[in-house]
Amino acid sequence: MSTHPSKNLIHEIYSFFDYNNNALFVNRAILNIIKNKWFAIKSIDKYSKWLEEKDYEQISWVNNYLSEKGLLIKLANNFTSIEEERAKILVSLDLIDIDAIHAVFDKGSVFEETANKTIIIDKMKRAWSQQKYRDAGKTKKPYHLPLTKKTKARLEKMAQVQGLSETAMIDILVNRFYELDYVDVDGKDLY
Repeated sequence: MSTHPSKNLIHEIYSFFDYNNNALFVNRAILNIIKNKWFAIKSIDKYSKWLEEKDYEQISWVNNYLSEKGLLIKLANNFTSIEEERAKILVSLDLIDIDAIHAVFDKGSVFEETANKTIIIDKMKRAWSQQKYRDAGKTKKPYHLPLTKKTKARLEKMAQVQGLSETAMIDILVNRFYELDYVDVDGKDLY
């Protein structure tokens, strides 16, 4: 492994273990045991597939989310590639269950994801889904509508009678009249 900073840390780690001169330092049997246990843990992983490999927006958002929650590991190396950033996030998520992982390696027990980790990941996924929904422009946007006093009073009364907010009442009125006057019998826009 080189002593200068790399642009691809993960590649350097792989290269270290693959390089023949390092065979003296690495016990292949131990590495195979670790590899098999790790694959057993990864087989029940519910988040690495969800975290898209090339989705920079999602990876950046998850990075910020975990950082705000104090769950993102802090490393001295600044990551320069999306792959390395994703790997850092996955390690951070793995470390939530570090005691359960230790039990698999130390005692040979079967790995089970903790309830705490399941809740954290579920909340993160739902927050990401909500963020995507907001970004898609599906949320309501504030809009100021100047109305006469008489119209405003009527709107308030209509909303009160219907048990709705004024905004919901305006939505209903606009959509109802749009469908009456601007849509044909098949539901297609006339104009």
